Formats: sequence, structure tokens, C-alpha cells
Amino acid sequence: MPIQGLKFNIPASTEQHQSFQATGSFTAYNPNDGYALVALDRTATALDFDHKLPSQSGGHFPGPINSYLSILYVDQSGGGLTGQVIVYPVPELIQVPRFWSIGRAVQSQSTQLDIVEGTAPPFPPAGICRIWADVNGNLFHTHSDGSDPELWDTRLTFGGVLTGSCPNPGLAAGAALANLQAVNPINFAPNNISAPNVIVQTGGFLQFAGSPGTVNLTWDGTNLHFTQGALVFPNVWPSIILPAPGGGLQESITWSDNGAGRTGIWLNNQGGLAANCVFVIDVANGSSGGRVEAIRFNGLAQTLLGGVLIHPAMSGGLTITEQWQDAGAGVTRIRGNTVGGAPDANTLQFDIANGTSGSQAVAVLSLNGSGRVLAAPQGDLFGGIGNHASNAVVGFIYVPSGGGAATGVPTYAGQGWIPMRFYPPANQLQAYLNGAWKAVTFT
Repeated sequence: MPIQGLKFNIPASTEQHQSFQATGSFTAYNPNDGYALVALDRTATALDFDHKLPSQSGGHFPGPINSYLSILYVDQSGGGLTGQVIVYPVPELIQVPRFWSIGRAVQSQSTQLDIVEGTAPPFPPAGICRIWADVNGNLFHTHSDGSDPELWDTRLTFGGVLTGSCPNPGLAAGAALANLQAVNPINFAPNNISAPNVIVQTGGFLQFAGSPGTVNLTWDGTNLHFTQGALVFPNVWPSIILPAPGGGLQESITWSDNGAGRTGIWLNNQGGLAANCVFVIDVANGSSGGRVEAIRFNGLAQTLLGGVLIHPAMSGGLTITEQWQDAGAGVTRIRGNTVGGAPDANTLQFDIANGTSGSQAVAVLSLNGSGRVLAAPQGDLFGGIGNHASNAVVGFIYVPSGGGAATGVPTYAGQGWIPMRFYPPANQLQAYLNGAWKAVTFT
């Protein structure tokens, strides 16, 4: 009567103890698309077993077996199927296993790879890397140099300054980044960064430190605060672009008031009148809260220093006026007219109030581009000091003199003025009259 074999059904990737005894040896068949690892009277693991029974094969193995067989079945079909192993006890004693193969079916394609979980394998030889899985299903990549890095997947959570898992980790609250570097700029999309959830110190601030314990820049969710160092912009244009909210723009940079008044730079870009678009530099005036407008630029291309208008040279000529307030006596002013053309047309005139409200003495003194100094047509020209003392050394009127008799024709002769000079060798005061030089001799 033929011997009946024992059929053991082993679920894929599991190990089972099967009661079995054989005094000599045993024969086992594995008709499955997968291999079986067998241990005698002890537990088989992926790295510790007595015999390996290949897929769709059979073999005759040495015994004896006193109590049980431990079988670990690994499916290779790709379907995770249960394997059936058939064993026969044989009284014959053998020393070396004998195998015969039925032949494993060849798969045309596969969508999975099964890796047996277990303990770390030995390091592979040079030129080979080894993938293995621990008992928790974590994958490792072992190299011949002794390194064994873990391969991360979406199940693993981050630690330290990172939270969450791949592919979308976050920055841990309360964590400080020792060194944050990027080859390309770091871009924060709207609403992706908030003070309580990023690199938080105390108070929910985002802080940038040059070294541990030294904070250079703090963002409190609304404003940037520089505690140390300087704000440096790259040498490119534009360096800073301020937003233009509806209704125009008002921005200021103000230094702290330490009891002497405010020092600041402010910009007002309201549109409308050109004079309303200004850039102003204020300096503290020594009174708490007070300030002096030191420099102002406006949309009229005008510059004011301490409230005094400084005019640029405009193409086509420029007519300017610096005028003092009329306090009931008339207007006092300085007028400049620069139009090019004839030198006499370029003038600087000084007007003095004449005591009549709303009127003034016109051009009490004029300077022109010909180097001429003119008194007002209706005025007198005074020089020196009245009631001149006999021993005075200043306060004189000087006239030009020369070592030779005058021969030239004065440019403005015959236009209502008499040119004069002194000729020291002859002690003569010379005047150009009626087309010729005349002289008066002093003794």
C-alpha cells in the first residue's frame, strides 16, 4: 500500500509549525509558484533555515525529525497565493539532500516584488547593494562600505524641525533652524506662512539669527524689526518697489524721538496737483516731537532747502522769484531772469519794500550778464560812508586807474553815462565826453 504524504497549506509570507516525525529522512514536494524555507524542530526565518525547497520542485532531505517541521512559504506568483507543501517520512538515512525539478512557470510580467521581513543581512561585497526590510516593514539600502540608510516612504513621519510626512512636510512649531540654505530663492506663497506656525521663538515671531542667541530680524506677522545689522539691497534696479494702494501712497521712515524731536524721511504721492507729490527729509529741532523740514522735492521739479526754493536750470530760460511776506510795507524780493541771448537780458535784481502795502521799489540794485551793476533808475547811487572822518581808512569810492593815457572807446559811451578813470603819471582825472577823452589835472 503506498505511503500517503502530509499536505501542509501555508499562507503566503507566513511561517507555520507542522507536526511531523521521521526517523531517517523525508521527501518534500512544492508544486507551487513560490519557494519554501524549511527548518527541523525549530522555527524557520528568512535568514535562518535548514533547507530551501525551490518553486515547483521536489527533494529528499536528511533527518531525523523528532517533533515538527517549520515551513516559511514565499509566494512568487504575484497573487499572494497560499502554498501547499507535501512531505513523506522515509526510513532511509541520507547525508546529502537530493533535488529534482518539476519546473517553475515563467511569468510574462509582474507588478510587485516581495521582500521577506527580518533582521539586517551582512554587508554585500564591493559593487553590490542590498535592499532588505526589517520586521516593521521599513526598507533599508545596505552598501559594501558599511552604510545602511533607510528608504523613506509616506508612512514615516519626520522629526526635529520637520513635522508631517512625505510629500508635504511642515516646520515644527517652536523649532529653530540652525542653517537654512537654498540655491534658488525661497518663495512664500500667500497664506502659506504665518507667525505662530513657522520658526517660532517667544511671542509667535518669525526670527532670523546670525548666530545662536543673536536675532537680527524679526517678523511679528505685520512688521519687520531690525535689531542688529543693516538692511542691504543688491546693486540692481529697482531695489525697492513700494505698493500703490488706492487713493495714493504715504510712506515714512522715522527714527525714534529721544526728546529732541522726530527725524524722518517721508513720501507723499497723492496725485492731483504736482506740488502734492513730495519727498521730504525732516531733522529734529531739539524740541520733543518737533521737526524741521530740511529738504523737500516735489512734482514741479523744485527743491527747497529749509523752505527756500532752489531752482533748476530749465530749457527755454528761467524766471525765478524769492519773495518775503508783505507785512504792510510792500514786498521785498530777489528776482532772477536767465533767458540766454544778450548778456544784458540775464539779470539778478534786488527789490526793497518802499513802505506802501502791495508795492515795492523796483530793482534798487541789478546785476547782469555783462558784469554791470545798476542802481534803480529813479534812485541815487551812494558809496562809502557819510560824514567821512579825516583819518578814516575805509569807506571810500574807488575808480579805475592806469599808467597810460586813455585811448579806447568805452562800450556804453553816449548811452546816458559818462565813463571815468584816473591817470596817475599826469595826476589827471579823465572822462570820455563828446567822443573824446578829456582830463582835469590835480595839483
